[in-house]
Amino acid sequence: MDDKSESEIYDFYRRELIRALNEQSFGIAHSEVTHFAENEARGAITLLEGETINVVLSSAGYQLSAQVKFYETLDDLLSSTSPTYSAKRVEILMARLQDINK
Repeated sequence: MDDKSESEIYDFYRRELIRALNEQSFGIAHSEVTHFAENEARGAITLLEGETINVVLSSAGYQLSAQVKFYETLDDLLSSTSPTYSAKRVEILMARLQDINK
């Protein structure tokens, strides 16, 4: 395997976590990748409620660093963790539906 392929594999989880954090930015106050390795990436997310949670992305999915449960998507994890995130998500979806109906 050449160096480029190895570095792309090594960087996969970091890039994927950044992508997911950007997609969910509407419902979080702040986020950053705090660590990454060949088999995982870790991030800190400040919820709209003000609490900071630590997440891990690995081949098993997303999880809160202090828990065993895995989630398929960051959206699933945030929806189960933050009522304000869930409310903001519904608010945005409703606004988009209203725009479609205009």
